[in-house]
Amino acid sequence: MGILLAVSLLTSWNPLATAQLTIVLTHAAEGKNVLLPVRNLPEGLVGYAWYKGRHVNSNHQIASYVIERQENTPGPAHSGREIIQPNGSLLIQKVTLEDTGYYTLQAIKKTFHNEEVTGRLHVYRVTFRIFYM
Repeated sequence: MGILLAVSLLTSWNPLATAQLTIVLTHAAEGKNVLLPVRNLPEGLVGYAWYKGRHVNSNHQIASYVIERQENTPGPAHSGREIIQPNGSLLIQKVTLEDTGYYTLQAIKKTFHNEEVTGRLHVYRVTFRIFYM
């Protein structure tokens, strides 16, 4: 029975090599800090660049990060609240409703065959209702 189970597990195993670079869809309350997490980073990276919007556009670059030096460099779309983490994720501090939208990560490889992925952030307003009894 143990051998049958082992064979069954091996035939249904899916290697991680097919995993795609992804940004996890994120929701956040206005005023909170939010992390746009990245999954399945490729091997051989030298850095990252984050952009506001669905495309890589130097005018919309939030920041870039050099892995070897662990250095963040702000871009034209940097508001002073964004930090790229060593794992490629983007931290946005004190999010506003205007931060809602698409964000694109460019994973920069040594070979310069870069990978790009786009994710979405939704910021919602926190409202309070007072009930009188």
